[in-house]
Amino acid sequence: MAANKQILTLSEDLTCSICLALFVEPVRLDCEHNFCKSCIQKCWESRKKKFSCPECRTVFPQRSFKNARVLANLCEKARQLEVKPAPRAVDSHCEEHDEKLKLFCEDDQTLVCVICRDSPSHSGHSFLPVADAVRKYKIQLKSSLNSLEDEEKYKNEQKDRQEKKIAELDELTGSLEQHISEQFAKIRQYLQDKETSLIEELKAQREDDFQLMEKNLATIDEELNSLKEDISNLQAVIHQEDSIIFLKEMKRLPERCLGDEENGSEEFQESEEDDNEEEDDDEEEDEDDEDESEGSDEESGNESEEQDDETVGFSFLTLGMFRGPLLYAIWKEMKGIISPVPAPLTFDPDTAHPQLVLSDDLTSMESSDKEAMPYCNPECFDERLCVLGSEGFTTGTHYWEVEVGEISDWVVGVVTESANQKDEIDLVPEKGYWILSLTGGNEYEANDILKLTVEPTTIGVYLDYEQGQLSFYDADEMSHLATYTDTFTEMLFPFFALDMDDAGKNSEPLKLHHLEI
Repeated sequence: MAANKQILTLSEDLTCSICLALFVEPVRLDCEHNFCKSCIQKCWESRKKKFSCPECRTVFPQRSFKNARVLANLCEKARQLEVKPAPRAVDSHCEEHDEKLKLFCEDDQTLVCVICRDSPSHSGHSFLPVADAVRKYKIQLKSSLNSLEDEEKYKNEQKDRQEKKIAELDELTGSLEQHISEQFAKIRQYLQDKETSLIEELKAQREDDFQLMEKNLATIDEELNSLKEDISNLQAVIHQEDSIIFLKEMKRLPERCLGDEENGSEEFQESEEDDNEEEDDDEEEDEDDEDESEGSDEESGNESEEQDDETVGFSFLTLGMFRGPLLYAIWKEMKGIISPVPAPLTFDPDTAHPQLVLSDDLTSMESSDKEAMPYCNPECFDERLCVLGSEGFTTGTHYWEVEVGEISDWVVGVVTESANQKDEIDLVPEKGYWILSLTGGNEYEANDILKLTVEPTTIGVYLDYEQGQLSFYDADEMSHLATYTDTFTEMLFPFFALDMDDAGKNSEPLKLHHLEI
């Protein structure tokens, strides 16, 4: 207990009489009293000319103090011991008049006594009894506290919403990443399967042609070996010098080696005649040589043609499967795995404004400068030059393209089945219209004004009913223009509109683009 009392006494000695806390950067005045440096500076700031000690009231000619290093060290040790300063009794008397502090000056925000109230320094100020001042300022502080608590609650809610948005972004990004990967994986798998299939077909074709060629090559080898054997036998007989043996050996040769007997007799006779005849002129000999040469060439050519006819080749026609517009052929086949592709939409003539002229195939429309017909179908638009697509959607993903060309005023999008089609219509989502429009040839709008660097000539419209997404694209480059997100609950129809220009009609028709593959 004695130690605790000593600690409490020590804490009192280390406590600033202004802030009632352990000294922070303690300083000593000329009167030997100690204060926190910041506390005495703030105290003297309110007294521009008179500088006095807050405890003993000693007046100093100027602001001066000295650092109390020893006291600072003691305070630091006290903080390490976690010594808490003992509460000091609050002085409820006026320091100047030693009267009880009964009033609160609202102008100076200080407690004063009745003598201070009548002093010139407080002339014209407003005063409140201490109890009333406490009650008044507690109400103000409570109001401020409520306001801060409300702000804190709002900030917490804002934080929760932001964290939720971040979580939604992460979830959406992950979902879109998976979607992109799945779409490209589908294409990669298709291309890989098609490549494998074509290579297998090529190998099968090669194997069929290869077997025929190998079989024919084996036959040629057999015939070639037989010819080599006959040639060797003939050479041996021809070089036989003994006539008796020569004739006997020749008799044993196979018939194929003896050739045509008639030709042989003729050749023998010609040989005899050549020996008996005189030599002809040089020119006749040259002509005979030329004739023989030509005959030899013809025979050689015939033999070559016969040999070529007997050679087994491969099918050049089937190579067209593997060399040609291969990528284009594959691209055309890929239509079956790509979804969605531009749908073959048509206009619904029953909904067309009377001044809209539709083509026979219901894929093109343009405005007419003729007066509107007095009667139109009950389903038609009667104020704006509008028309719906012939097909509505309540599920799935869909994509269609609209050629707008150089038309200066047009509208494309979707509309609910129950949306107003009569009188003046308001093309906003709240009224069942989700649209992209061009006005005056230069102002694109979809909810907000769009700043486009390239003017699209074909608009792509993508609808994902379940996901509540409607997106618009520059279909020539497939660059994104705008997207709506909403909750669709009823049938949606493609929507198209034109406006009359100064010339009485648009310069060219608006067309529905159909994919041609």
